[in-house]
Amino acid sequence: DLGLTQTGHPDLVPTSVDIGALGQQVIATLTPLAEKSAQTVTFTLEPDENHWILDQRTVKQILYHLTFGIMQVAGDHSNLCIHACRRGQALSLVLWLANPWLGESLPTQVIDLVHSPVSLAERLPGILPPMSESEALETCAVLSVAGQTTDLARWRRRPFRSPHHTASAVALVGGGSYPRPGEISLAHNGVLFLDELPEFSRHVLEVLREPMESGHIMIARAARQSTFPAQFQLVAAMNPCPCGYAGDAGQRCQCTPDQIQRYRSRISGPLLDRIDLCVEVPPVPLAELGLPRSGRDEDSATVRERVLKARRQSLMRAGRPNAEISTRELERDCALGPAERRWFEAALERLGLSARAYHRVLRVARTIADLDGGAALLEREHLAEALQYRRR
Repeated sequence: DLGLTQTGHPDLVPTSVDIGALGQQVIATLTPLAEKSAQTVTFTLEPDENHWILDQRTVKQILYHLTFGIMQVAGDHSNLCIHACRRGQALSLVLWLANPWLGESLPTQVIDLVHSPVSLAERLPGILPPMSESEALETCAVLSVAGQTTDLARWRRRPFRSPHHTASAVALVGGGSYPRPGEISLAHNGVLFLDELPEFSRHVLEVLREPMESGHIMIARAARQSTFPAQFQLVAAMNPCPCGYAGDAGQRCQCTPDQIQRYRSRISGPLLDRIDLCVEVPPVPLAELGLPRSGRDEDSATVRERVLKARRQSLMRAGRPNAEISTRELERDCALGPAERRWFEAALERLGLSARAYHRVLRVARTIADLDGGAALLEREHLAEALQYRRR
C-alpha cells in the first residue's frame, strides 16, 4: 500500500511517492536474486528529488518491470546500478552494468514507462469520461452474464480489456453451446486493446468488422441465439516490420521489402478502413529520457479535463458523442463552407478514400474542432489533421 487516497479515480490521484523508500523495497526484492549470481544491486536518485507525484498505475509498473526485468539485463559477475530520473510525471529508470572485466560502467538499457504501447493504452480509461448510470448498469450486466464480479468502488470506470494475440474468435466475440459474451462485449463502453495486432489470426481480426459498425454481436447456435452489446473503442499496437526496426535512423532493420509487405498485409484493408486514427510512435532519443518536465507535458488529469469539455459540447449539440452521430446528423453538425468542401472533396479523391472514410473523417474533424474550442463550421486545419490520421 503506497498511500492511495480513497477517491473515485485512484489512477489519477496525484500521490506523493517516496522514490527513495520505493528503491529500497526494490533492492530488498532483488538482492536475494542478485546474490545467487554473484551480483550487487545499488540504487541512486537525482539530488533533492525524493518525493515525486506519480499515479498508482505507474508505481505498480515500476515494481513489475524492476522485479521481473532487471535480472534479465544483468549478466553474471556484474554489478547493477539503477538510477532514477524524472520524465514528466512518470519515472524513467536508467540501468548501468558495472562489469569488472571492463573496469567501467556502461549504460545498457533504458526502461521508459511513458512510451511503452501497453502503458499508453492502459492510461486511456483514465482520461475518458466516466460512464453514465445506464452505461455502468449495461457493463455490469455483461459482466454478470459472463460470471464475473463488479468492483463497486470503481463501477463507473470504463473497462479495459487486453486479450493475448493467441485468443480465438470465440474468446474475442463470444460463443459456446450456451452463448457467453467475449472480450468485445466485456469491453462494452470501454477500451479493447490488441497488442501485436499482426500476430492475431486474420480470421480472428475479421470478426471484429461487423461489431465495430453495429455496436453489438449476434451469436446464433442450433438451440438458441443471443445478442450482446459491443460498443467498444478499439486500440491496437504493432511493429513496423517483423524485426521492429523499419524506419530506424540507425538502419538496423534487416527485413526485405517482401517480408515487410507480408507482415503488414496480415491486417486487411476493410479492417484498417474502420480505424480512424493511425499514429506512428518513434523511439525516444536516449538524450531526452532524463530531461526535466517541460511546460508542454501534460498529466492525465489535465488531458481528462479537455476531453470532458469536448464531450460536453458534443452532448449539448447532438445528445450523443461524435462517434455515434448518424450520417444525416453529419450534414448539420459537420457543416463545411464552400471553399472547405471543395478542398475536402479534392483531398478525398486524391487519397482514394472510401465513402466510409468520408464520414469517419468528418466525425474526427468534428472532435478536433471541439477540442479546439467548438467552432460551428469545420475549418481546413481540422479536416487536414483528421485526414493525416488515416492510414497511408
